[in-house]
Amino acid sequence: MLDFSPEKMLFIFLIVAVVLGPEKLPELSRKIGRAAAELRKLSGGFREEMNKAVHEMTSDSTGNDPPSQGGGEIPAGTPGAGNSDDESGS
Repeated sequence: MLDFSPEKMLFIFLIVAVVLGPEKLPELSRKIGRAAAELRKLSGGFREEMNKAVHEMTSDSTGNDPPSQGGGEIPAGTPGAGNSDDESGS
């Protein structure tokens, strides 16, 4: 694919600067900046929609949040579960 090293990017920038000249270069920079901002905005919206769709797919039919992985509640009857019946206090 396209493999641009920093040296190649600098070379391309210098060629563009020579071809366009100092009058058109600021205008081109603004257009590139606006395009990059719009792309960032679109990708953020896409990411948000994808996360929303995944969340809807993973939630169960009752509308509850899916159970968290790697943690959560400690089963009753295990040490540290917080059952006052299992503790042998005073």
